Amino acid sequence: MSQHTISLTTVEELLKNIAQLIRESFNYLHVGIGLVEQDVVVSKAEIGAFEETYRGIRIPIGHGIWEGCVEWTIFAIQQGGGY
Repeated sequence: MSQHTISLTTVEELLKNIAQLIRESFNYLHVGIGLVEQDVVVSKAEIGAFEETYRGIRIPIGHGIWEGCVEWTIFAIQQGGGY
């Protein structure tokens, strides 16, 4: 994995590769990775059954599936901890 990851040139390629590896490793139907940009979570990598549905979606923090999850993660990072 590390050799392949090093050869990737963009953040988008890296995130897509990570999502694919997670999906294959755990046999998930779908894996998505979103990054926080100001006050929204922006889908950056979607692999699986809902790729077309969630590709590029922008979800305001505190709404939808991200409610609570993103806020908790941000809080944990600000406190110097991980999640």
